[in-house]
Amino acid sequence: CQDIANKGARKSGLYFIKPQKAKQSFLVYCEIDSYGNGWTVLQRRLDGSEDFKKNWVQYKEGFGHLSPDDTTEFWLGNEKIHLITTQSTLPYTLRIELEDWSGKKGTADYAVFKVGSEEDKYRLTYAYFIGGEAGDAFDGFDFGDDASDKSFTYHNGMRFSTYDNDNDNFAGNCAEQDGSGWWMNR
Repeated sequence: CQDIANKGARKSGLYFIKPQKAKQSFLVYCEIDSYGNGWTVLQRRLDGSEDFKKNWVQYKEGFGHLSPDDTTEFWLGNEKIHLITTQSTLPYTLRIELEDWSGKKGTADYAVFKVGSEEDKYRLTYAYFIGGEAGDAFDGFDFGDDASDKSFTYHNGMRFSTYDNDNDNFAGNCAEQDGSGWWMNR
């Protein structure tokens, strides 16, 4: 989406992109901010209207619906995220935007974000936490009530888990327990 913004697009919306290794172009929602930054939206959760308890193939391919006004819930798809984040030697920044039920917003930015291939279980990696009001939940910093929580909440290097493809470090199945796929640790 940064390429789209660089070519003059100033309005957030639906655009077709074709990462270098992709066989064909696909539709994404591009959020273009007032500074001219283009962000590819990987996930949108708003109101629980889309069930995120999905299997491995559904997370691989993506689910939900993209809408031009950004009012629907979706997961772009792990394969698409992999293709986007590994297409260039230029580093990608992951921005997580959160909003609580009272409307308070916060962000967390991560440098050199990548998602590995399916063979590597779509492993999430990043170089470091850049900053943001939401804090660093991926590293477990400022998270939980006990310092021992940190080792269980660390996500860098974790493989993606779903209820039918458990890749976390927990004796049970976090994806099944939590009702969604993610790069879960414990």
